[in-house]
Amino acid sequence: MTLFDQCKKDTDEQKDPEKTVSEIVAEQNKRLEKVVKTATTTTFLQGNVLDENGIPLSGVIVKVADKTKTTDSKGYFVFEEAVLNKEFAVVKAEKAGYMKGLRTFTPRVGAMNKIEFVLQKNGTAQSLDANKGGEFVFDNGKVKLNFPAASIADVDGKAYSGTVKVNARYIDPVSNGFASAMPGNLVGLTDANNLVGMISYGMANVELTDNSGNPLQILIGKTVKVIMPAIKDVPADMPVWHFNETYGLWVEAGKATKSGAEYSFEANHFSTWNLDTKVEDAVEKVNISLKSSTNLSISNQKVNIYTSDFVNLLRTVYTDDKGQFTLLYFPKSLGLRVVLECQNLDKTVNITSENVTVTLNNLIGSAKVYQIKGIIKDCKINYTNSFFILKDLSESKISLSGKTNTSGEFETNFILCDVNQSTKYQ
Repeated sequence: MTLFDQCKKDTDEQKDPEKTVSEIVAEQNKRLEKVVKTATTTTFLQGNVLDENGIPLSGVIVKVADKTKTTDSKGYFVFEEAVLNKEFAVVKAEKAGYMKGLRTFTPRVGAMNKIEFVLQKNGTAQSLDANKGGEFVFDNGKVKLNFPAASIADVDGKAYSGTVKVNARYIDPVSNGFASAMPGNLVGLTDANNLVGMISYGMANVELTDNSGNPLQILIGKTVKVIMPAIKDVPADMPVWHFNETYGLWVEAGKATKSGAEYSFEANHFSTWNLDTKVEDAVEKVNISLKSSTNLSISNQKVNIYTSDFVNLLRTVYTDDKGQFTLLYFPKSLGLRVVLECQNLDKTVNITSENVTVTLNNLIGSAKVYQIKGIIKDCKINYTNSFFILKDLSESKISLSGKTNTSGEFETNFILCDVNQSTKYQ
């Protein structure tokens, strides 16, 4: 659970500060349902959950709609049949001692889909006397909170006067794991009810509980001052957004003001909060196909998507069994830079149409594309038109997936880093 709501003129939320959290969210949902398509697809979904050091997390509860799975010892989960929104599929991951994970992605219909979570460990809890209020600093000063006296409520919205446990973490937009740790996919709803792309300049994750672990909130009519770093070359005012968990999208809710090297804003309800500029010229949809110089599709591959200047990490995706992935509301004018895990495997791409093929000609050094072909049988019965996963049981990073044809045959491609080009592997 996380923080807040910004006071801002000319929005319904700020005109009536006495609205409850449920009323605010209900109004957001009515706005979002008008712009988000309801079409769904039933498909195969797999994924991994890691901590901030890249170590797999077992025992994580992963939820898709009304279905639940638990990660194994390697942080792996799989849904054989997942009902997903065709444009904005929302997946949640929760584990005691960690901040909630919320990912939004665009599934490939009829394909094997994969996602990755990076869960942040809870910050060191600090105690707040609800009657007195106080100032708190987390993550080496990257998240600062200023609570006025008598500003806390219980889950029913009633004033709370006991001890409050405050946890907070900063989601750093320049960290390597940013796109897997942040909620959503940097698509948001503006005050004018338009969907736009976004460039993040930092997020705050805050959790308030009582001594028994029950969630608490900000009392109606009160606000908490939130301060985060003003990184890079940024404007004097920055739009503030909070995350809608139902639709997996951000909602614009005011502005933060810059003072020196910090931004500050007032928050009055729980959510995840995000400092972002809008990308008004974002391309609504682009399908990317990754190919090697020998025209092999690069499937089953983790890909980081940056702006072409290599400054902003915007998405972390996996190519499907056909080497493809889809981006929605991507900043067209800033260009697209595809970066694979292997060193030197990246390419800058201009988005000129809805379907773009990216050919990686610089598969050099120790990187090599491999192809596996075969047939899947059981007692001489072919598995036709079936999803499959090939896993090396001793190596959690190798997970090859795809779909058989009408004869039960398959082929799948993947890249191995740091291999000898003249050596054969099996």
